[in-house]
Amino acid sequence: MHKFYKNTKLDFFNKQINILENPETNVKNWWKFLRNLSGQPSKASNYPPLLVNNEYVEDDNEKSNAFNLFFCKQATVDDSTASFPNTPCSDDIPVLNNIIITEEEVFDHLSLLDVTKATGLDEISGRLLKYAARELSTPLAQLFNKSIREAVYPETWKLASVYTSFQKW
Repeated sequence: MHKFYKNTKLDFFNKQINILENPETNVKNWWKFLRNLSGQPSKASNYPPLLVNNEYVEDDNEKSNAFNLFFCKQATVDDSTASFPNTPCSDDIPVLNNIIITEEEVFDHLSLLDVTKATGLDEISGRLLKYAARELSTPLAQLFNKSIREAVYPETWKLASVYTSFQKW
């Protein structure tokens, strides 16, 4: 049994070495196999420390929050002195009440949903919407048309969730 174990282990390492020696192995796989052979973890979160307010930040969550605050400060607009144009209210302003959304249009859009995308604030999955498109197209078309006709849009339609996500560089 010991000899069998030893031969199996030897075969495994020989296959790994053959992969490393193969000129057709791409660079990413080459390093992955080398890390595996050396016993190092395949992915390490070794982001360098970040200098924030003359202090080094080591924790990834704190780094994320620091970046978030930085980018939020870049995007602020001082509109305290802004003035809005004086637009007279009249009846000739075009309105959207002549738009009609059909059940077929709703069905077509629901059928094209990407089921791998995240849910919205309502937490209804794209998979449910896509698979129930035929049943949902009538009530949703009625809801959309009523909303357009009465020019009333639910507050939840105006909300969005924005999350930061780490990207591989």
